[in-house]
Amino acid sequence: MTPFLYAFDVNSIFGRAFPHTDKRVNNGNINQRDFLGGNPVYALRETLRIIRSEIDAVTHLGLPNTHIVMVCDHPGDNFRHAIFPKYKGNRPPKSAARRAQEAMLTDMLRAAGYPVLCIEGVEADDVLATLSTKLSAMGIGCAIFTGDKDLMSLCNDHTVIYNGKLKKIIRDTDVIEKFGVSRNLVLDVLALAGDTADNIPGVKNMSESSAAQLLQMLSFDDIVNTPEKILDTNLKLRKAICKSLKEDPQAAIVSKKLVTLKRDVQLSMNFKEMKFTGPNKEAFLPNFFDLEAA
Repeated sequence: MTPFLYAFDVNSIFGRAFPHTDKRVNNGNINQRDFLGGNPVYALRETLRIIRSEIDAVTHLGLPNTHIVMVCDHPGDNFRHAIFPKYKGNRPPKSAARRAQEAMLTDMLRAAGYPVLCIEGVEADDVLATLSTKLSAMGIGCAIFTGDKDLMSLCNDHTVIYNGKLKKIIRDTDVIEKFGVSRNLVLDVLALAGDTADNIPGVKNMSESSAAQLLQMLSFDDIVNTPEKILDTNLKLRKAICKSLKEDPQAAIVSKKLVTLKRDVQLSMNFKEMKFTGPNKEAFLPNFFDLEAA
């Protein structure tokens, strides 16, 4: 069977699993599977359910895997905080229940039988970009399970994205439909437009659509270094955008550094080790796996 990797952006999956399960529990709809030994595990169970469901979904869509890996953000700051200390600084504090379950994610996944990559100093997106780059160079296929827009820049002849929320495989051609530019310009679009979720500033008055329009006419460097060229376009807010770039060109430059994905992360395991091994029930909270079908 031709090698093919499933690589899960676990924090993206958990980010979908936590809100609705937490809302259910807070509304008093609690069952015996939601807590073990006083520990909340409801979002962990939902994360595992989503992962298994999406494995089945993509397999049935004709992309069966031979290898699999779960990729998690390492706790604490990463290199982007050194570039911009306010990176992700606008997010509200996490609840105790969320922090507790996030802290158990990697242990739960390993006990479930999945190899896990969690690399200090970088984010899961950088690890996924490194995997995609290395495997593509070897002609090996990869499906990345995520809802993150920046990872769409990785789509090519060997790498696809599976967006579980949309239940859709995203290929290279879909990137153009989504952004209006090819994959190699996706990160430029995101740098210019910014991202409020991650507190990436971008350029004031610039939207993703206006950034995509500009990048069809000018390079990122031209936009930043010679913003007066924007005045020669038919962009609706060209005067306001030109003014923003002249007043604060560093906003775009810093944003580009923040959205750029590292593709040379030193990985802590090799491709051969990225295999499902089956659950080890004793390696996690007692009864976590025994109560799955309850």
